[in-house]
Amino acid sequence: MWRRLEPGRCTRPADGTGGPDPAGEWADFALAAPVMLVRDGEDAPCRPVGDPVSLADWAGGRRRLHGRAPTVADVDLHLSTLWPPVRMRGFLEVRVLDAVPAAWWPGLAAVVAAVVDDDRAADAAAAAAEPVAHRAADAARLGLADPALARAARGVLAAALPAVPTGLRGAVEAWAELTAAGRGPADLVLDRARRSGPTACLTAEELR
Repeated sequence: MWRRLEPGRCTRPADGTGGPDPAGEWADFALAAPVMLVRDGEDAPCRPVGDPVSLADWAGGRRRLHGRAPTVADVDLHLSTLWPPVRMRGFLEVRVLDAVPAAWWPGLAAVVAAVVDDDRAADAAAAAAEPVAHRAADAARLGLADPALARAARGVLAAALPAVPTGLRGAVEAWAELTAAGRGPADLVLDRARRSGPTACLTAEELR
């Protein structure tokens, strides 16, 4: 849904090709994205841009917005309107982490931190994920029902587990057990909905 909503802002930089220059890929993505809002002054209201004008065209003088060139504040505002799955903000904002029930956040965050910060875990996770690196749309639709995606998920978890802090190991092991069973948090939500009705999914503190 996000990819279809606004491909220029919501797709992965370089379509997630994992090239050697991720910062350059991010810059290219940001420059090519259409400008959504312009604000003439710090206290002025944001005004929408009706025509598709990329930041590159505005900064390069090929198009003018509000009769002027962009400022640093304009670039900062533009960057805040980009919503790829992972966004650079001086840190990596992984936007999908909050899509799981709250009880599952710690383990998922631990896995992400491990495969980003630990070189050995990063290499092993990259090798596990490489066969499905270009199948993000399939992953969203099919999840662990797809054998190749399921293998990749198990491989990433196995790569992360040795690098996870002791206090979070149990949370990651719970993910590994759920994934090994071919299930994910969405299955737990559906189980609770069938058992207790949809309202129970909104009020439950934990889904185990």
